[in-house]
Amino acid sequence: MHRSDGVTVRFGKAVMDVRRLLPRLGALLVCVTGLNALGAAPALAAPGFDLDVTELPGRFRAGAGPERVSAVVSTTNDDGCRKVRWSLLLRVEGLSVNQVRVERIEQNRAFPVRVRVDGNRARITDNQLDPGTLCRGRTVTAQYRVAIAANAADGRITFTHEAYDADRQLLAQARDRKSVV
Repeated sequence: MHRSDGVTVRFGKAVMDVRRLLPRLGALLVCVTGLNALGAAPALAAPGFDLDVTELPGRFRAGAGPERVSAVVSTTNDDGCRKVRWSLLLRVEGLSVNQVRVERIEQNRAFPVRVRVDGNRARITDNQLDPGTLCRGRTVTAQYRVAIAANAADGRITFTHEAYDADRQLLAQARDRKSVV
């Protein structure tokens, strides 16, 4: 969680006031953590997890209808199985984030998400845990339908896929950038 005034940052289950952290942790750590909360700097992923973008068009065409985007998380860890919550961060250049329509789908149906927009960025996060279970030898997949409005200008979209566990620990992350024409 990040308030727009830059004061509150969520670490796992605890919410801390950044002003209290400054004397203890130093300004550098707070700045880096604040950037992670906004998606501006890469977060530290857990070891033993991998995320691959398995379906992504070469480019998006404005007004052409939805394209499928998929990501798969896997693990080499033997420490048991876990549930996954997906989050997708979009950053647009040259077009408005309001010209991009994203629908998270699960078993060919819409999956409930929260959307947070901040300037040229949008974060789409699952409301609930994915129905799949991540174990060694088993993967969990996130699928999205992404469409660009017909009146969108040429530009680029950066997709950052993130897989979290039930305790909000980042397991893995993958980033890709595509053109919009």
